[in-house]
Amino acid sequence: MKGVLESGRDRSSSYYVDLNVRDSKQKLWGFRCRKRRSGRHPKPWLSGEWLQFVHHYGLRIGDRVVLVREDDDVPVLGRPHYRIEVKRRIVLLGQEILADVTN
Repeated sequence: MKGVLESGRDRSSSYYVDLNVRDSKQKLWGFRCRKRRSGRHPKPWLSGEWLQFVHHYGLRIGDRVVLVREDDDVPVLGRPHYRIEVKRRIVLLGQEILADVTN
């Protein structure tokens, strides 16, 4: 992601990028996506207002989270922003579907 957004390195020796994220209700959330440079688990993780978002929408293990870059919109605070979609697998009338959690 370096070069696309403002990124940096913090005290925990992890690299990060700050993300402006809008939900389906047009609320703006500030997430920080971090990635360790070394170690057994170099996968990225989210911080910032991520936990508030999780509690606000009642996200659960197994929910699918998708961040979509919104290139057509004006950058927020000098950075592009993203749209977040959260889907949950449910069974409705015997059919398995993905329902939107944030609506």
